[in-house]
Amino acid sequence: MRSWVPQLFARYADGTGLLADCPSHPEAGGERALEAAERVAEACAQVGLVYQRLEPLEKTLVANLKWLAG
Repeated sequence: MRSWVPQLFARYADGTGLLADCPSHPEAGGERALEAAERVAEACAQVGLVYQRLEPLEKTLVANLKWLAG
């Protein structure tokens, strides 16, 4: 048994939904994370959601967001 919790859910104006992972770096979670992403994408497709593994943010932007967050 495995569990995986994506970090972002968004509902579009047309009612469709997006479930997304936002890794801190491209290799975050390793092979296990990539396998989990495939399973989550399959499950999302079955219920009408879109799943994406987003590209990590630029380091400067991350630093600025952390600073703003206090």
